[in-house]
Amino acid sequence: MRIVDLSIRRPVAVAMAFLAVVVFGVVSFSRLPLDLLPDVSFPTLTVQTQYPGVGPQEIENLVSRPIEEAVSVVQGVRQVTSRSRPGRSDVTLTFRWGTDMDFAGLDVRERLDLLNLPPAATRPTIARYDPNAEPVLRFALTPARPLDPNIPADRRELVALRHLAEEQVRRGLEGVEGVAGVRVTGGLVEEIHVEVDQARLAGLGIPFQQVVGRLEAENINLAGGILEEAGAEYVVRTVNEFVELDEIQNVIVGTANGQPVLLRDVG
Repeated sequence: MRIVDLSIRRPVAVAMAFLAVVVFGVVSFSRLPLDLLPDVSFPTLTVQTQYPGVGPQEIENLVSRPIEEAVSVVQGVRQVTSRSRPGRSDVTLTFRWGTDMDFAGLDVRERLDLLNLPPAATRPTIARYDPNAEPVLRFALTPARPLDPNIPADRRELVALRHLAEEQVRRGLEGVEGVAGVRVTGGLVEEIHVEVDQARLAGLGIPFQQVVGRLEAENINLAGGILEEAGAEYVVRTVNEFVELDEIQNVIVGTANGQPVLLRDVG
């Protein structure tokens, strides 16, 4: 009752106090910081490891499981999940909110350096989820009718749609003021599949890895440095990437009985 009695005896003072609270509230509200896209750091880390040519089961046993066992004892880890795919392992660590992710990343790296992974596997890399890297807007290009990628004619249309997105749509959006980056996903990327007759290779005594190595060595552009002459500089390059299908078929993959063996001979 003292507050009520005081309010009755001093109405002017109570009114001034109430007005002061309102004024301070309005001023504080007007000065609150606003951010359309606030910087939010999620306490997650992803350990990515490449192991080319290995199936999901082997990835799980040889890569994902050892990494899980090594990083699960890191301080602050709340959950560990993994995803094993052909040739790749992704292990995701979820930490408690408030964990210093810089120190957590260093701790995870120390644990990974103690692992004995298969020699053919790449060194594990640690990636942090950045919400700022997520797209703000998404545009979808759809064909006029449903397309089946197993049909050659439809496959060509899907490849053309991807080419349209990369060469025209992306370049047009990148020129818009305020756009930091444009990423194209989906569709079909034009590829050339080389099918090799294993029996014919074995008969000629040519290892399969030798065929792969020859294709990699032939399909490459190399920089040769800069040549200076008469005050002018010339960029020296070795341009050797495949342009025509015949160039791939005519690659020499080995020799048999002193004669060169072309890719077309074993494909």
